[in-house]
Amino acid sequence: VFEKMDTFVIGNNAVGGVIPDVLSSMTDLRVFDLEINSFFGPAIVNLEGLGKLESYRVSANRFGGPIDPAIGQTTSLKELWMADNQLTGPIPTSIGDLLELETLYLYRNSLTGILPTLEGLSTL
Repeated sequence: VFEKMDTFVIGNNAVGGVIPDVLSSMTDLRVFDLEINSFFGPAIVNLEGLGKLESYRVSANRFGGPIDPAIGQTTSLKELWMADNQLTGPIPTSIGDLLELETLYLYRNSLTGILPTLEGLSTL
């Protein structure tokens, strides 16, 4: 049912839980938006096989823990919105591999360490 879906937006509701495993089967997905809800757990789940994903918006939830370095494998991303959560640890250096990235929102978290080199991100 979900394999051909290209846009999944349920932002600004009172929906919660963890990101469902079905996400990895949405191989045509371009836009994924859970903003302003009550989701928790890891903010990044298995994105392998989502080669068309351009926008990943999970800001303003209760996601916690570190940002999974595997995010750097989603090279089609243009927007990565993970602000206003409870993310911890360093910003993964793999974000520098997102050469199509135009927008990166990580504010209002508890991230630590140094900012990785982003010099290859000419569209940011």
